Amino acid sequence: MRIMIRGLWLAIVFTLASYAYSQMTWTPIFVSGESQVDFWTQSETGCACSFNSSSKNCACCVLSGGCSCGSAMPKRCAQCGLEQYCTNMCNITLDSKQLLRKSNRAFGQIKSLSVIGPTECFYRFIPDIGQRVELQIYRLISIGRHNGTACEGGWLELEGGARICGSNVRFDRPVVLFSDKSEATLRMQIHENTTRSQFLAYFSFASKASTSVGWPMRGGKVINNTDCDWIFEDCLNTDCILASPAYPGLYPANIRCRYLIKSNITVSITLAFNSLLLSFNHCTDDYVAIYAGPTVSSTMLKKLCNNEKMSIVHVGTELLVEFKSGSEMSPFNYNGFSAQVTDLRSNSVVGSSTTAAGCDLEIDGNKSRFGHYNTRGKIQSDSCHFVLRGRIHDTVHILLISYNLSAPSCKTVIEIWDDGSPGEDKNLKNIKKICSPVQTVKRPRQFNHSERYSEPEHYSSTGRELTIVFKRTDNKTDDQQFVEFSYYFHDEGEGGTLRPSSTCDVEYYGLSSSRVGQLTNPIFKFFTTQDYIKCKQHFIPATNQSVVLTVDNGITNESSNKSCNTLCGDNGCHCVSDKHLDEINHVKLVSEPNNVVICLCGNYENWLPLTIRGWSPLYIEWSRSSGTDLNVKAAYKFIEDTYCGDHSTTQLEGIVKAGDLTSNAISNQYYQQKCTWILDSTIDRQLTVEVESSQDRPCTSWNLTIHEYTRSANPLESTEYL
Repeated sequence: MRIMIRGLWLAIVFTLASYAYSQMTWTPIFVSGESQVDFWTQSETGCACSFNSSSKNCACCVLSGGCSCGSAMPKRCAQCGLEQYCTNMCNITLDSKQLLRKSNRAFGQIKSLSVIGPTECFYRFIPDIGQRVELQIYRLISIGRHNGTACEGGWLELEGGARICGSNVRFDRPVVLFSDKSEATLRMQIHENTTRSQFLAYFSFASKASTSVGWPMRGGKVINNTDCDWIFEDCLNTDCILASPAYPGLYPANIRCRYLIKSNITVSITLAFNSLLLSFNHCTDDYVAIYAGPTVSSTMLKKLCNNEKMSIVHVGTELLVEFKSGSEMSPFNYNGFSAQVTDLRSNSVVGSSTTAAGCDLEIDGNKSRFGHYNTRGKIQSDSCHFVLRGRIHDTVHILLISYNLSAPSCKTVIEIWDDGSPGEDKNLKNIKKICSPVQTVKRPRQFNHSERYSEPEHYSSTGRELTIVFKRTDNKTDDQQFVEFSYYFHDEGEGGTLRPSSTCDVEYYGLSSSRVGQLTNPIFKFFTTQDYIKCKQHFIPATNQSVVLTVDNGITNESSNKSCNTLCGDNGCHCVSDKHLDEINHVKLVSEPNNVVICLCGNYENWLPLTIRGWSPLYIEWSRSSGTDLNVKAAYKFIEDTYCGDHSTTQLEGIVKAGDLTSNAISNQYYQQKCTWILDSTIDRQLTVEVESSQDRPCTSWNLTIHEYTRSANPLESTEYL
């Protein structure tokens, strides 16, 4: 497609819906749709001057957080609270509380002015309680150079942390630095003669509780008079996480940190590395070593370097992890490691009896990730405890399928406890108490298609442990009173971020989730539930990302073939049946806005593989109405690309070319692409647009829209997704 431009304000929206990879994270900060000139400036002129109310030749600022630079720079705005530094952004203090109060923003931009070396500038950051300082470096001009061994001539250094340098560098992905001190100072030091030294960075006062950019260390304490030595003494009862300094940002050079894991009894210690990304091909200087004892003279179990992730199991009372780094190495694309520790007693067995009565049960999430339990037909007792204990990053989820509490006046009780069992020395939370008489019995669902889907009765823990207590005080211990439940353990790092108040809906984010993964039907975890159940897996790409969902195999259940058929064509795959779709087991792949691109039911194997690619959120919806699930397997992948995105140009003529996604396409590959180009002219001109395309599909498959655009309009208005 070719578009030639001579024009007024114009927006071109190109939409396609036809045939047809990282361990580093940071806070997404981007220029909003309000900003046209820079981060805080909408336009250079057009608004009243703060120093001269009779003049309207001053900059118009972004309404949320932008303030005029005043007479010093009348055509520019800055973040409110920093406007006094417009002409000299050097030797400044950025206080989280003050910035939030004045600009309603806990993030912003540092664009240093061009300075002549040798010189030095500092930037002092003061985070609020519960925050850590995050810096994202995007551009370096004449700030030293890397000689292959270290930085020389100048550098940027976060005090006590990492150091970077470069003579003329643009980072496609930012170099990310973190500090967890009460105050953090970034220093720009130039030790040689330069004509123009400058850098561009974003900053954020990030929450320490964030799952992606927060402070990851858990369960240990720092050893006095050391920089980064830690001791972990209670990983049997506490979730323990180890991480390199400043994780998930660039780690400091030339450091050595030790993490000692101790127990007062012999345990099975599992050390699982969730992330490991060290300076590549520098295994002599940058590594993680694991020792079977308290010192580096103990037997070495393993030495890891580069991006070699693995799990290590050691039976004993002590394990030492040593992290060592060498000199800073360009291009500064490493961020250390994160690992979880799980201690297990040597006699921990799934289903082991822990009381003389014989009805208590402990379910170990390391050995059983999901299952079902029914008290009927089991040994009975006045009080039974069912303890579900997961892995370190797990949360526990249960569905109460059916129960019958027939005794009067709350003499039979079901209690659900978060993070342990009653009687333990913990601050426990009683999630739910169900008193007799009450009954919930599993029955076939009567379909009422006007009703919205409602979640089944389910409960979730906030940590890795949950306990169900079944008490009977009416001296009846037969099967007349019972409880039946399904359970599963969920690890956010493996299975996406679970949506609150949902049984099984999860979200995968392009910036924080694994870039690739395999997907199976999540409903199989509830195999004993005959009622209608629905699960969604949402995939949310970041800016300049797309997401690809692929269904590449599946086994059709013969009994479901007759009630529904899958038919595929130019506009997607559809489920064809005389019945309502809620009455049929099916899978849907959906794009914006609630547009079903692929629906699979019945006999669909001949259409596989099927792929959908989108630049906006997609989701897979799994639905079951009967006891047999569709045995579908799928995969997802987040891709960094520039096929799409939003672009603006002031050139009087040029060519805009959309990427050809169909050149290497496979059969039954669908994609949805929406691109916007804004052609900006400061004066009215005649516009000529020539369009050339080899597409021969109808408008329902692709279309091009050309319309006038005004500054008050917002062509990038977001769309809500279900």
